[in-house]
Amino acid sequence: MLLSTTLRLFLDGIGRREEYEYYLRKFQSAPGTCFAAIVPDDAAMEESAEAIAFDLQFLLRLELVPLVVLCGAPAPAAAEVLTRALPGARQADFSDPDRIEVLLRESRAGRVPLLIVAPDRARLAVLRPLVPAVVRRIQWLRARGPYRDLQGRSVPLHLLRGSNDHTLGAADRMDESLAVAEELLEVDPTLHFCVASPLDLLAELFTVRGKGTAVRRGSVIVHAAALDQVDACRLTALLESAFGRRLARPETLALASDIYVERDYRGAALLEPHPAGRYLSKFAVGTEARGEGLAHELWSIVRREHPSLFWRSRPENPVNGWYDQQAEGRLRGPDWHIFWRGVQPEDIPSVIEYCRARRPDFEPPAAD
Repeated sequence: MLLSTTLRLFLDGIGRREEYEYYLRKFQSAPGTCFAAIVPDDAAMEESAEAIAFDLQFLLRLELVPLVVLCGAPAPAAAEVLTRALPGARQADFSDPDRIEVLLRESRAGRVPLLIVAPDRARLAVLRPLVPAVVRRIQWLRARGPYRDLQGRSVPLHLLRGSNDHTLGAADRMDESLAVAEELLEVDPTLHFCVASPLDLLAELFTVRGKGTAVRRGSVIVHAAALDQVDACRLTALLESAFGRRLARPETLALASDIYVERDYRGAALLEPHPAGRYLSKFAVGTEARGEGLAHELWSIVRREHPSLFWRSRPENPVNGWYDQQAEGRLRGPDWHIFWRGVQPEDIPSVIEYCRARRPDFEPPAAD
């Protein structure tokens, strides 16, 4: 869709243009009618009903039709607040997924939200019949915002299995959202489940860094010490698909001394040896897996096992904002942004020179 000047100016205030355009395309082209189920907890609706209504209006103007799930005793009052702010809002019965699909299409045509109001049901009971038939993405809104660790720091990714580099605070370990995520991710491991503040919903949806906690079942990531220990054809296909370009010199993949690849080849990280540490030559997540937290999983393993890292990225790369967060130092240039962490100060000049001198790994984009 063509964005109006007003919509684009608002999105420019949320994040980088290439980021929100990417996510907008992803949401609009996703299978199914429901782009996301938005599930506010009681405190979120009580404290931030107007903010939630504003965000719903904005999403509808982007032709993204959310399904809003309101449960428990406060649900009717919450529905009344949203209906006043969004005239024409419709209600649906969660027990009939086929009917919900029809109503979502009608809601999209009329640019009005679709509400499920279930005062006598728990949120899990409402969501369970809808996953994955109707709902493949859940944005859980908490007044407390994302999960936090024992030191009070926000947690961008929490794995239900596998290794986390944090311990959730007691309140978050007992939170309803975590129990719901555990149940629904068993049903559909590909479900996107994110917990965020209602004040940060749009930033969570349309930026790479996000503003919430993604909850994932956890991926199986294989570590190989040489290219002949993985499927080189599948790895090449992943890299070329993720970067949208062909490898200029596929034989250079054999330089990697550490290859981390998700079992189904949806993401990978390749590292090469260097006197200053490890050079992160490739870091890729397939388009179908973006937004699921796989990049955080891969990065957590790489960072834990290799404390000295450096890498480079094109200036136009939308992930550079996230790279900024991960790096301890960086140098921005016209051709490359160079990042490092854990590198000794005396080694930084050689790291920069290595990144500048290395030939491009991918062929230039084809001319239009």
